Amino acid sequence: MKNKHLLKVFSVGALSSLLVTPLVLNGASDSVQEEVITECAEDNYRSIKRSAVSDDTYSLESASTWANATYAKDNDDGKYWLHGSASEHSAEADSSTDLIRIAFKVKNGVDYTLKLSWGFYNIEENSGITVCGVPNITGSSDTWSQAKLASKTKGGFQTEFFGDEMGDTEIYHFTGGSSGVYFLVINADLYDGFTFHLMTELTQDDVIDTQEPVVTASKYAISLPVKTSTRLTKEYLLNQKIFKVTDDTDGDITNNLIIKSGNINYDKTGTYPLVLSWTDKAGNESTLTFNVLIGDFEKPSYSIKQSTMYVECPSKLSEADLLNNVTFSDNYDSSISKTIVTNNYKQNTNCGTYSVTIRGTDTSDNYTDATFNVCVRDTISPTITGITNNQVIMSANVRVSDSGSGIKSVTIDDKSVILADGEFVFNASSYADGTHILKATDNQGNGKIIKFISDKSAPTITGINSSTRLNKSVTITLADTYSNIVSFKLNGTLIEVNAKTKEITLGADNLVQGTNKITELKDSLGNVASDLTFIYDTIAPVITPNVSGGGSIKSGEYITSEQVKAQFTATDEVDGSCAISIVSSTIENKVGKYVVVLRSVDKTGNATEISVNVERLDITAPVIFIKSSDDITIMKVASGTEITYKNLLNIFMYLYQDKINAQDCSVEVLSDGFVANGTESQVVRYMVTNNVTGDTTMYSLDYQSYVMASDDKKDDNKTDDDKKDDTNKDNNKDDTKAENWFVRVFKGIGNFFKKIWNFITGLFGGNKDTDVKTTDKVESSVTTPEVTTDPDITTDDNNNEAEYIVW
Repeated sequence: MKNKHLLKVFSVGALSSLLVTPLVLNGASDSVQEEVITECAEDNYRSIKRSAVSDDTYSLESASTWANATYAKDNDDGKYWLHGSASEHSAEADSSTDLIRIAFKVKNGVDYTLKLSWGFYNIEENSGITVCGVPNITGSSDTWSQAKLASKTKGGFQTEFFGDEMGDTEIYHFTGGSSGVYFLVINADLYDGFTFHLMTELTQDDVIDTQEPVVTASKYAISLPVKTSTRLTKEYLLNQKIFKVTDDTDGDITNNLIIKSGNINYDKTGTYPLVLSWTDKAGNESTLTFNVLIGDFEKPSYSIKQSTMYVECPSKLSEADLLNNVTFSDNYDSSISKTIVTNNYKQNTNCGTYSVTIRGTDTSDNYTDATFNVCVRDTISPTITGITNNQVIMSANVRVSDSGSGIKSVTIDDKSVILADGEFVFNASSYADGTHILKATDNQGNGKIIKFISDKSAPTITGINSSTRLNKSVTITLADTYSNIVSFKLNGTLIEVNAKTKEITLGADNLVQGTNKITELKDSLGNVASDLTFIYDTIAPVITPNVSGGGSIKSGEYITSEQVKAQFTATDEVDGSCAISIVSSTIENKVGKYVVVLRSVDKTGNATEISVNVERLDITAPVIFIKSSDDITIMKVASGTEITYKNLLNIFMYLYQDKINAQDCSVEVLSDGFVANGTESQVVRYMVTNNVTGDTTMYSLDYQSYVMASDDKKDDNKTDDDKKDDTNKDNNKDDTKAENWFVRVFKGIGNFFKKIWNFITGLFGGNKDTDVKTTDKVESSVTTPEVTTDPDITTDDNNNEAEYIVW
């Protein structure tokens, strides 16, 4: 009963060689063999290597109840032996679950060789075991029938061991269909007392590969920049995808790259060999010597100091200036050569923008171009000389120039100025006084502006002019609008000023009587004012009489004010003869003393006034009519007659001649005289001194002046008809008036008048009453006045003897 089928390929006799090498499995050394054989499969020879699997490949899945089974490695030969013995087991049953299962761990696609050797003891004729090789059984609950089915349908095998065979060996080959477990399922036809053992040896079959991998490279060198941080690692090289390595057995093994050797200095340029290796699973190796070029592949970097270099025309930039505008740096070289590769500037002095390119090259001939611009420009304003800002000028030679683009235009107050060889002459006579704007513009539009002041006007004088006549001090102002006044001359004396405005006081200290002159008044620019002549006159005219002794005038005839003025002449030291005017006059057409005030004013306004005493002489003897009572003495005199001290004294002496001894007494009038006005009573006091005894007696008389009509003194010069007319006029006046107060007085003092009359008549030979006092009342009587002349009484100031008429 020995049926061997399915995957049985080789017998033990097919082994041609045996290579035994110890394997270390799980840290334990054993004698599991490794063998290499050469076999022919369909006339194609190949080398196969078989090697033992690891210890954990085998395991006893389960043990049946009918056998006391153990499964363990024999320490002597390293093989695993299944030992078992029958116990109360009668026969095979397809549905039996009392199975012994040995599990092998297999890998997908791996070829395995299984050797089975067995032995029996206490066998009977029909005793034996049946073994099914069941691949990839993932569970452990398969029945025997399932095991047999799986061995047929899933690439397994089935074999029987029976009889008294001892040490027989069967070899089976299978390929792991997928990673999993390969089971040996064992069932036995046993009887009690039957024992067996089964040796299992599982080896992995590998085809021996002697063909080297094939290396294909797209390039056989690689360049890396010097001082790079990149390192030629396996991953870096594989990422370059420049290699492809294939093996006839293993396929694409590019990733099996190994860097075998290569001493590369990444900080120094040069070519360095790099040995690369690939090995297939069979150990076949292919190498490639690969060149690594460490070089300076980076361009120099640069920085430009000025993206646009500016140069003022006509200045020029040198080539060194251009080269120095760019700084180059390199990752490897410390020194970079610089050259000008493009120069559109070419030291051009015409305004514009020009490009320049500088090239920086390292020692590895890497270069970088840096381009910038050169701008030739004119930003400098023109230059103006000969005149400055805010300068005050009358004339100037002005030069205008531009060092760059040249002068385009020159204007004053926006009006063009023509240059001659870059100059022009400014003359204030062509311009108004005041501020002007001079502007020079170059061809690039740069402008230069100067504000200056034109001054062609001479200084001025305020406070006086050519018609001025001064008679007192005056302050004048010398002024110049724009320039300083330098000096002037006053009556030939130089006076320095040095100011725009100067106040000068003119007066007695610096002027002369008469004509004065201010000359040569000039400012700092030489503008000279016209001479100014004026009069200084502080002396008034002198009024003098035309004849000697004519300072006062006496005349018995009526003289007018104009006649008085005609007798005087006014003369001025400066103006010569001056007119005389009458300021005031008290002259009346009657006897008296009068004053005429004459005035003369010169052209300067100096004035002189004199008072001229004019006396109207009385060439007619004065007449004083006297009436006296105990109350009052009444004098009737011509209107305006001055009752003088002497008149009053004579009247008193006349009235008291019988009481006063003129030889022994002296009389003094203690009151001044008065002018008869007929309006007021005036008291006159007298002091009589006895020259013998020294006694004094005081007398007071009340005088009431009665003013005669103005015609009383003119009657002598009138005709009889004129006098009648005057009488009629007086009568008419009396009719229209109330009773004259004199009449009332006369009535009251009739006795007084009578007494006076008797007294006077007694003096002239009539009877006189020496005992009658002046205070006695006299009965009034109306008598015709009697003219009495007495040389002892009085004369007037003109020696006209006074006539006293008592009525």
